[in-house]
Amino acid sequence: MATLSISVDDGAHWVTFATAGIVSCSLTLRATGDDQIAWSVDPATWASAAGYTAGDKVCFKSDNTVFFVGRLGPIPRNATGQNHNLSYIAYGPWARLEKITYGQQWTLRDADDDEVTLTKPRVVLGQVPSTSAHRSTGAEIAAVIDFVIAKGIPILKGTIDTGPTMPFDEQIMLRAADAIRACLRWTPDYVCWWDYSTATEGVYTPTFHCRAASNLSAATVNLTSTTKPETAQITPLADLVIPGIKITYEKSHTYDSQSWNGYSIDTAGTYADPEAVELLFELKGSTATILKQDVEVGTYPADLNAKAFWREHIPWLADIADGDLVITNAARDGEEAYGYYLKQGCIQPWMAVQHEEELFEADCAYVRKDGTDVAEDVESRKISVRLMSTTATTRTYQVMSSYDSGESTPTGVAAAIYASWSRLHYQGALSIVQASPDFAYIPGKTLQVSNGLAAWATMAAIIQDTTINFESGTTSFNFGPPSRLEADSLVALYRATRSRSFSWSQSFRSTSALPGSDATGPKYLPTKSATDGDPGIKRRLAIRDTVSSTLQTLDLNPSTVAFADGADKTALTMQLTEVLVPELDGSDIVFKRRQVMASSSYHAAVSMPSGANPAAFGFVKTSTTGGTLYHGSVYLAGVAKTMSAWTNHGTGADLTISGVTSTTRYYVAVDLGSGTATWNSTTDAFPASDDDTEVFPILTLTCADSVITAIKEHHACDIHVPSNV
Repeated sequence: MATLSISVDDGAHWVTFATAGIVSCSLTLRATGDDQIAWSVDPATWASAAGYTAGDKVCFKSDNTVFFVGRLGPIPRNATGQNHNLSYIAYGPWARLEKITYGQQWTLRDADDDEVTLTKPRVVLGQVPSTSAHRSTGAEIAAVIDFVIAKGIPILKGTIDTGPTMPFDEQIMLRAADAIRACLRWTPDYVCWWDYSTATEGVYTPTFHCRAASNLSAATVNLTSTTKPETAQITPLADLVIPGIKITYEKSHTYDSQSWNGYSIDTAGTYADPEAVELLFELKGSTATILKQDVEVGTYPADLNAKAFWREHIPWLADIADGDLVITNAARDGEEAYGYYLKQGCIQPWMAVQHEEELFEADCAYVRKDGTDVAEDVESRKISVRLMSTTATTRTYQVMSSYDSGESTPTGVAAAIYASWSRLHYQGALSIVQASPDFAYIPGKTLQVSNGLAAWATMAAIIQDTTINFESGTTSFNFGPPSRLEADSLVALYRATRSRSFSWSQSFRSTSALPGSDATGPKYLPTKSATDGDPGIKRRLAIRDTVSSTLQTLDLNPSTVAFADGADKTALTMQLTEVLVPELDGSDIVFKRRQVMASSSYHAAVSMPSGANPAAFGFVKTSTTGGTLYHGSVYLAGVAKTMSAWTNHGTGADLTISGVTSTTRYYVAVDLGSGTATWNSTTDAFPASDDDTEVFPILTLTCADSVITAIKEHHACDIHVPSNV
């Protein structure tokens, strides 16, 4: 009889069952499931201390062969009458796979918009990382085991058969154990199990294996031997045998916002048989994003002086009659001299065309007319325009900005599934008794039965669960397709197909960019910035009164401006400016805001000219027939002038008016030639100005019965007369 031993220090020290007080022990091994071992000791009293601690790593061996390595679970106590019992259960590594969430690496952007790679619990089963290629179920299972090992779980990766290549299956929050089951659900002839006998530097570490039934070693039960089964049940599962399989792959493709469905067919066996299995897999189709740009161009004329060319780009030239317009010396500053210019659209960086921005300049002379009257006569001025020259032509340009090929159609899936489901599976249970269990009938092996039906000798039934009772020497095991994978009935195959999740995000694992997110906005738009250049010799604005046909001319010729200080002569900009202007409100002088055309101020502050009186013209009645005229000052081209017949001018005294008995009008006449000003009065209308004299009405006094009844101040401020030079 074999010697059974237990160790809690990785096999450094072994204690026999007898020494450890183990009175019973039972081992259960499960294919693609949780192995466990249960044993008990018989303590003397309730107060007896447990010999082991929950969480301990325990190892078991028979003679020199280790057959289990696991972690100790909770320790229950129980008793019947005076019989006390301490029970222990240790679990194999599959229990830890049931607790670990499987994850894959994805590229995302953090809060700082930096691209980072992290592991998250979203997985695409069957995808080669960072590609759109498929990997086999075996490769995916191997990736799961590598992930678990990287987490620090003490297991080793053994032999894992390649298996079929399946369509992508996207899942979230999937346990490592469930990820393995998802890979095996399609092929009921694949088995996972643990080899506990592997030791590395004296440390026993469970080794994971996953192999097809055809690669498993066979264990034979002889029905006529001394270890013939105590109980036996064998059933051929003919209902699981399929005559053939047909798989339809369906994809929805998108090209430039247009979508259509495509498909492909994969078959194996007699797929036209009415009982053949038909499956449908939805795959992610291709997506293409197209950028388009409409472009319209114009052709440069052979003669750049062509009036039509300049009128197209400088609209106001269209107001000039052809005979009144002369354009000369047209030139362009580009280096390439492309033959076209951009009219509509824009030049995108992805367009296979050349372009450069150019400045076109020319000399222009013209006469603008209002009917037959000359409104503007320009002898010479510069005109210019900027255009985008290009080799592009009038057409719609387009380019594929992004392309996602989607999921490639896997190959050989029908053949792989057919191979698993077309063979005749046998299901049943056997129980044998041995003096010392030899661990021959455990997961990882197939079963043959000799000296029975001929078919049993080669049935290669897959051993799924084994329970060994060391106290009685009984080994009981179940065989057949894996019920825990739901692959023990044909319905499970359809269920596995429906439970698969279509993968929409598999193309984002290696990039955080969405398809089409690299689309560029408009660049290099048509540039049509026209400039009037320097003004000509004269610029006039003609304004005609449509009723009286009076033509007023606004002369904007800067050369007519006489500067009191020649150093002030410089280029100035005239624009609307808000100023305070004195106005007569009844007999009161008030200031109101007005907008006038003026330049910004220049020169330093100018003091009041010598001899000038800051008081404005104004009248204060002091009697019924007279009063005081507060005199102002008269300036000719900014220079104060002496007023004749007003002897008090410049002395600070005011002029007294008396004896007014009728309407009397007072005014100042400025002789533009001599630069003198004269104080005058008249009972008639104010005289008009002429070429030599400017007349400025000052005051009107109206009397009735020799009493002043009305006062009208015509000029309530100093008189400023522009120079006639």
